[in-house]
Amino acid sequence: MEGTMKAYYYESANNAMIKDVPIPRISDEEVLVKIKAVGICHTDLSVLAGINIVPVPFPFIGGHEWSGEIVEAGKGVVAFKVGDRVVGECNSGCGSCLACQEGHEDYCMVAPVQRGINTDGAFCEYYRIIPRLLHKIPDTMDWVTASLMEPFTVAYTGIRGIGSCDAGDTVVVQGGGAIGLGAVAAAAGMGARVILSDSHESRRNMATRLGAYKTIDRRAEDVVKIVNDLTGGFGADLVIEAAGNAASMKQSLDLVRNNGRIAYLGMDPGTEIPIEIGKIMMKGIRAQGSLGSPGIWDRAIKFIDWSGIDLKMLSSKQFPFIQAAEAFEYTRDRDNEFVKVTLLME
Repeated sequence: MEGTMKAYYYESANNAMIKDVPIPRISDEEVLVKIKAVGICHTDLSVLAGINIVPVPFPFIGGHEWSGEIVEAGKGVVAFKVGDRVVGECNSGCGSCLACQEGHEDYCMVAPVQRGINTDGAFCEYYRIIPRLLHKIPDTMDWVTASLMEPFTVAYTGIRGIGSCDAGDTVVVQGGGAIGLGAVAAAAGMGARVILSDSHESRRNMATRLGAYKTIDRRAEDVVKIVNDLTGGFGADLVIEAAGNAASMKQSLDLVRNNGRIAYLGMDPGTEIPIEIGKIMMKGIRAQGSLGSPGIWDRAIKFIDWSGIDLKMLSSKQFPFIQAAEAFEYTRDRDNEFVKVTLLME
């Protein structure tokens, strides 16, 4: 496809604008996707500021939570065709290091690629991507819900990676952002009794609608006492830390029961916190960090489609793509009550 497209282009740190750029040319082994919806997350704000675990390669196009329709497919592409409705993973690796060989490209030790983070992403009208990162979505799934699959798969992977949960488990989720509420939806959909701890009333209300048994205002209530009271003094079987701040990470050790599990999903790179490390041994805690979501997308899409979970409610504010700058400003303002801001392409 020839011509130009509009993209939200990161010129330099804290300097981005809508501009016309060439439509990407695909190889025989790539597809071109017309983007329909793309979410803005905290990582996008950090990357635009030039802050990330991997170096930020200005100038480039951001965006990694998207949905769209294939409009062009290379001659070597066999599993996808023009007209397919798709979502896509943002992380890939070298394919050869130990982590990649084990099926964990998210933790590539040689050449990690994070689309929209350290290479061009989906804040644009047309997006070039390799088919092995694509996943088809059902006709019943709207574009906004589909664009939320990336944060949902992170939550879903974190739960399954630490042993999953069922109706016999009490699960505490710390933090009601997109990943935290995705964890509420996933754990409740698996049958667990879910408790959300978050300071925002709107997020607590959303958690209730997603199936939470109880919500706690962490600023006004004693979270540990309430969880202990609800569990006969034992604590949660599984704690999902999705707030990504020091106080929450420290508190997770007090919320989990002896021989319980903690999944750390919140991001706070570079921060050092003092914790009572002996609690991990004395309580027999199994803790695991989780960053991406390889090998789980098709199952997660079915989970949302078949469970009837209304994931779309997480997109609490939408902007037309042409207002991307205003959308970023809205996302930066912590006084605004929202979970996810989504850019709509049409």
